[in-house]
Amino acid sequence: MSFAFRRKPGSVSKPRRKRGVHRSKFETRFDATVKDILGVALGYETTILAYNTAPQKRRYTPDWTIKDGWYIETKGRLDTANRKKMLYIKEQHPAARILVLFQNSRDFIRKGSKTRYSDWCEKNQIEWCDIRDQDKWLLFIKEALTT
Repeated sequence: MSFAFRRKPGSVSKPRRKRGVHRSKFETRFDATVKDILGVALGYETTILAYNTAPQKRRYTPDWTIKDGWYIETKGRLDTANRKKMLYIKEQHPAARILVLFQNSRDFIRKGSKTRYSDWCEKNQIEWCDIRDQDKWLLFIKEALTT
């Protein structure tokens, strides 16, 4: 007997996640830390930003919405698809401030590469910090709440 997830007969799409349920333990820990330190609950996946790639229109849902135009994206892994998406979002929503919060910014973008996540963000002028840089991401949140 297989214990793999099986869709109902005739079902075409993936089942929907419950609203407010985090996708990873990293997101859950980040949420708990923000609530403990600041006493503020950030909106989890509450905003959708539309963007276009050459053949089609797409949607991007930032992990955390501090307020309109201020977002935090928590990343354990920054794969090729996510890197492309971040560049499209940056180009098509220049007024949006998105802080990419890495679980480990010293990881390499792929095996054998000399480029780290932090290097890629610096090169593409994307705001980033490591989860260990608590002062930096707290300052970003406080700045958003006071402006």
